[in-house]
Amino acid sequence: MKPTIFDTTTVLADLGWDDLTQQGDYYSSAEWLGYFRELHAGYQAYGAALVDGRIRAGVALHEVDVDSHPLNRPDACLASQLAPDGPESGAEAFLPNATAHLMPTLSLGGRTPGTTAFLHDPDIDNRKYDDLLELLLEQAERIAANRNLRSVTLPYVDDPHMRSVLLRRGYVGYSTETYSMIALSGRSNFDDYVDSLRPKPRRQIRSDRRKIEAAGWTYQVIPLEEAPLEELCRLQAMNADRHGVPGGLEEAVRKQEMVMRVLPGRSWVAIGRAPSGQIGACSFFIRWRDELYSRQTGVDQTLTNGCPIFYETTYYQIIEYGISTGVTSIHYSVTSAHGKKLRGCIQRKQTGFTKCLDGQDQKWLEAVVRDIPAEKVDGL
Repeated sequence: MKPTIFDTTTVLADLGWDDLTQQGDYYSSAEWLGYFRELHAGYQAYGAALVDGRIRAGVALHEVDVDSHPLNRPDACLASQLAPDGPESGAEAFLPNATAHLMPTLSLGGRTPGTTAFLHDPDIDNRKYDDLLELLLEQAERIAANRNLRSVTLPYVDDPHMRSVLLRRGYVGYSTETYSMIALSGRSNFDDYVDSLRPKPRRQIRSDRRKIEAAGWTYQVIPLEEAPLEELCRLQAMNADRHGVPGGLEEAVRKQEMVMRVLPGRSWVAIGRAPSGQIGACSFFIRWRDELYSRQTGVDQTLTNGCPIFYETTYYQIIEYGISTGVTSIHYSVTSAHGKKLRGCIQRKQTGFTKCLDGQDQKWLEAVVRDIPAEKVDGL
């Protein structure tokens, strides 16, 4: 069987691509891949194995270079592992060398950090799983070589079977981030959810909510189409700037406008108002099937007076909305693992896998990963 490479997302859904998506796979769905394609320039394609005209396995491909988000870059991920105390401890010195050996790379899987999915028919046996994944990996490596890329990367893998295939094929594994999600099935209200948690998260959440109530903040959750977009994007851009994420107000507005155009009715936003009535916080999220996917949050720190507005906006309001509308889970992707755990998230450690196409680069990568402390290469 020879895999088919699609250059657009137009026919993916019709051929059964989304039938292979499971819980947590929205960022690998045909509609999200279509949105990402419009949002970002650069090479993007979709590898699929077809049987009787239907997709039985698939993986998204896109080129990642030095201008891409750091969480998608293997060189940046490795730098953070080798310099755990921050950029001044050696990451900045290591990064240019890693970039020279690894970048640009062909990244496989979902289009948002924390989601590397190999879509496949869940009923296939292990041997068929291995054969289909090997088939798509081989094709991806050929594409990367033809495009003169230095490597192929799967940045966020937590499936043990997938890991074993990658290691057997010569991919080198290294710890990346922790994926977080909240399970809501069986919860009838917010208190029911809090009661299901361990003592420490229960105390933390109830303390946070008492402070919010005493501070007099009010909230609403509305469709993005009904929201005061520029005002909310100003808050989003402020938050991104605090964390060193490039973009600014104009870029934030462009992205949200594109969401409304390409994914109509899919995005919602929680809006928090200070006692003065001024909008001081917002959190954007996507609803797909019976799941929610948290995206960006914005908070005006000058209005919070030390109150845990970020947590109310990003977690508690969305949890309440999810329970009231029959949602089974909320996906919070990666980063800020400690804070997410304190809010009741279930967490999975992710592993990045990279294979260099040049033999000397591959030897360098293998030597570098051997120097990473064992506790930082979880699951291998």
